[in-house]
Amino acid sequence: MRVARPIFALATATVGAACTLFTDLSGLDDPPAQNVPDAVADQATSTDDANVPIDSAAAEDATITSDAGGCPDGSFCDNFDLGAVGDNWDELGVLGASTIGFDEKDYRSAPRSLRAMVDASPSTGTRQAYVRRGLSLAKGVRCSLDVRVNGTLDTDYHVDFLQIKAANAQISAYSLRLYLLGEDSAVREDFALADGGCLCPKKMNTFTAIPRNKWTKVVFETDFNEATVKYDGAVVFKQPYAGFTPTSIGVLVGIQTYDRAAWDIQYDDLRCDPLL
Repeated sequence: MRVARPIFALATATVGAACTLFTDLSGLDDPPAQNVPDAVADQATSTDDANVPIDSAAAEDATITSDAGGCPDGSFCDNFDLGAVGDNWDELGVLGASTIGFDEKDYRSAPRSLRAMVDASPSTGTRQAYVRRGLSLAKGVRCSLDVRVNGTLDTDYHVDFLQIKAANAQISAYSLRLYLLGEDSAVREDFALADGGCLCPKKMNTFTAIPRNKWTKVVFETDFNEATVKYDGAVVFKQPYAGFTPTSIGVLVGIQTYDRAAWDIQYDDLRCDPLL
């Protein structure tokens, strides 16, 4: 098994309740107070690579352009080729004996990919390794990226690997997540309402599983009235979802799970475009 080269491993101060996964919404409205499960003991990983802080102020203007055609104005791109997250992302969240870093042996395009790994646990406590970016988009977003899920395990709980967040005056936290569930893939949405109510989940659909142990081009798109997922150009899911107009949008890449197994997922060539 190839081992990623993590450049950092940080513990987050709080973790989400079962109602909402990836619940840190810095830059969005604060979600209602929720129960917080016991955290898995943090085990920081040290490497000889320098830690790179995430500067949220600089992140608004920072964009890494892809070698394949650059990044259009108004879009957000990161091919992870610099070997640093830095100013491009607003937040890094790592909990438990989990890591997120860069792999220079397995990638879709040279010289490296982003790799998130969470440890196995006998309990269903939250384990996570992700990066989050707020997006300056209008009414919707289309995110494309290459994903490789390493291993053939089935899940006993949700394993998120890509998520779109949003909010407006009535909705303090909206999550549209793409995740593994059993032998399938799934899309699920959660609403945390500004009045304190929570519809979690509001809607969930399963569909064709993402292939394992191979790179797959995934497109995850929503105009907040409908959601579409494509694998390697083929539509595998399309359903009405959401039904509101957001005032803020964000994207999360990485793993968040209550599943007991260890998970290892890689990402490359991310691009998020506005849907106007």
